[in-house]
Amino acid sequence: MIVSCITRLENVNLQVVGVVCDGAATNKSAWKELGIGVKDGAVINKITNPADESRNVFFFTDVPHVLKCIRNNLLKKEIAMYKGGIVNWAFYKALYDVDSQSDIRAAPKLTLQHVNPGPFQKMVVSHAAQIFSNSVASALKFYRECGNPFFKGSELTEEFTRTINDLFDACNGRRIGQGLKPGSDKFKVISDFLKSISDEDTYAAEVTFVSLRVTLTSIIEITVYLCDVVGYEYVLPGKLNQDKLERFFGLIRSYGGDDSHPTVTSFAHLFRLLTIYSPTDKIIHGNVKTDNESSLAVTAYVDALKSLRKSVIAKNKDSRELLEETLLSKLFCGEADQNVLQVVLHDHSYCLPSPLRSITYKLCGFVAFKAKSFSKCHSCVESLVDRNPSTSDMLFTKLKDCGRLTYPSLALVRLLCDDIEPVLDKKLITIDDPMLFVQSFLAELDNVNIVGIGCSVDHSSKLVVSIVFYYVTIRAWFFTKNKNKEDLRGRLAKKNKMKMAKTT
Repeated sequence: MIVSCITRLENVNLQVVGVVCDGAATNKSAWKELGIGVKDGAVINKITNPADESRNVFFFTDVPHVLKCIRNNLLKKEIAMYKGGIVNWAFYKALYDVDSQSDIRAAPKLTLQHVNPGPFQKMVVSHAAQIFSNSVASALKFYRECGNPFFKGSELTEEFTRTINDLFDACNGRRIGQGLKPGSDKFKVISDFLKSISDEDTYAAEVTFVSLRVTLTSIIEITVYLCDVVGYEYVLPGKLNQDKLERFFGLIRSYGGDDSHPTVTSFAHLFRLLTIYSPTDKIIHGNVKTDNESSLAVTAYVDALKSLRKSVIAKNKDSRELLEETLLSKLFCGEADQNVLQVVLHDHSYCLPSPLRSITYKLCGFVAFKAKSFSKCHSCVESLVDRNPSTSDMLFTKLKDCGRLTYPSLALVRLLCDDIEPVLDKKLITIDDPMLFVQSFLAELDNVNIVGIGCSVDHSSKLVVSIVFYYVTIRAWFFTKNKNKEDLRGRLAKKNKMKMAKTT
């Protein structure tokens, strides 16, 4: 079938340069029939084009599928060999356990489904990609350098995480800046990883190692062929997988209702339905006027939503003004506390920061970065930024920084970490009525010193009000997100218990 498809496509003047598949047993059997694989240490990743003997057809395994296989193998074995050392899945579990103790986290995307996935979660590519990410690697290093004993010996696991992240990024480029060229940095990442694969490594199954070697070799050779022979400027390796097909079939399945495995006949019916539906945005903003009743109904529905939105915006504006007046009454401009503004160098081991304070420091940097939307005054924005940071609290920010992160000024850190965060954290823990949360938070807030923020007292007051509201919004969002996850987990556990009760 593969040879027949290649021949028919070539007969209509399409040049076939590659065949991609996932790791299903039938696909591996097809590879074996065509001679694709690893034999006596030699990688055989291509066949001669049946329609043109001067060209080759390269074979690929779906890279996201390979990533999932590596994650699932490591999850199953828990301990694997890499570069003569040990990669331990227990460090990922420890990271989630330690990091999930607070609403603001070093690895916020990491959830229980990432470190303890069920059968369905094992098939989610994003979960595997988020485990093997720079964020997780930086979090492992951060907690290790903070002296947490659970992460002692996690250096190789951190290195493995970064290596898989870099490899996946190099093999998943979809934009011009992520394109592969012979000799480029991403091209070198793939070549170096291919050379580093050893027979002693156990972080993937034997079948996965064969797929990985064939795929990486094909990516390298097809890049050289398309750039040096055909004349392409670059190659987007993200186009060498089967994502488009999977999304299309996933769409067909989702439209099938209770029938997630459609027959040929039902597949054809669903495909026809998808080709004749009318998108809502085209009905509203289309360039042709019609008197269709459905168009009028949809337009009336959207107008009603717009009217409701305007009324809510007006109501929120009044509430915001009242809360701003309350917060302004709490502000004062006193003298700077020299103990707070003292710069603490991180060159000494006894200056290890609190993990939570280091994470909050990074969040303060994000607030400083967003300050451009609060104030148009350049001097006020600059007062929130530290151009030469040297405090020990910057450890986590420094680990995450690739050259573009913002470091907050000590005055901003004092405002948010010392004045706002303690009261806010207390209110989030003992929250009673979510609708009155902001009012009760402001009621318990003591006098707030705004020295060092803004270029003048008048500018400082307005800037601090915006900063405090923005910071409270972020913290409330994190709290709500984690709370919803806990509630969902509780509902699922209750549902499972009810199912068990029916069977017993």
